[in-house]
Amino acid sequence: YALDHHVDTLTEDHRRAQTFRNRLEKSGINFPRPTQTNIVLITSSQAVEDVKSLAEHGVRVFNLGSDTIRAVFHRDVTDEDLEQAIQVFEAVLTR
Repeated sequence: YALDHHVDTLTEDHRRAQTFRNRLEKSGINFPRPTQTNIVLITSSQAVEDVKSLAEHGVRVFNLGSDTIRAVFHRDVTDEDLEQAIQVFEAVLTR
């Protein structure tokens, strides 16, 4: 759908995803593979629990199994949302 209707915002989505990753890497958070699109996979030893904690702080993401979190940046995610997500991820994943 996005490729047909929102191509103009994909560049911003990719920029936000890369910014998210770069900032979290500086906090010691790990990633299982490169980030090349608007989808970011984050390594977590307790992904199910972390996804619940992130949701309690307003950050909606999904777990992929027990050791990976999936975050997706899309046209409804603003730079302010990005900053909030970074702060919440740092608080939850580096505790």
